[in-house]
Amino acid sequence: TLFKQPLNWIDVITVLLSVFQWALETIPVNPVIVRLLRVGKLVRGIRFVTLSKVLESLHILIKCIRASVSTLFWSLCLLMMVQCIIGMVACQLAQDYIRDLDNPEERRWELYTYLGTFSRSFITMFEIHMA
Repeated sequence: TLFKQPLNWIDVITVLLSVFQWALETIPVNPVIVRLLRVGKLVRGIRFVTLSKVLESLHILIKCIRASVSTLFWSLCLLMMVQCIIGMVACQLAQDYIRDLDNPEERRWELYTYLGTFSRSFITMFEIHMA
């Protein structure tokens, strides 16, 4: 059963090449191939860790995150709708102040920068909600 798995063959080949390289320094072995075989041995160790019972709590956490993806999507959709509605209301409320020439130009320009158009007001609402 030991030699039926391909990853065990990678281990055997890696060990044999390392022994040959150590014993006879003159063997022309490409070091890149030896490094790749060592990475294969590392992958086998990682596979062992994933099968371990130690990481069971991590698996449970990942399953919970996968299960909550649809809830997260709909929550973000609802939040985006609220931001759109508040942005449209804020934009409409700011239009009277922006168009009134009796108000200071600097204040009108600042208000236009944040709430002058729908896209600007939407970005401002996003910044306010995510701040």
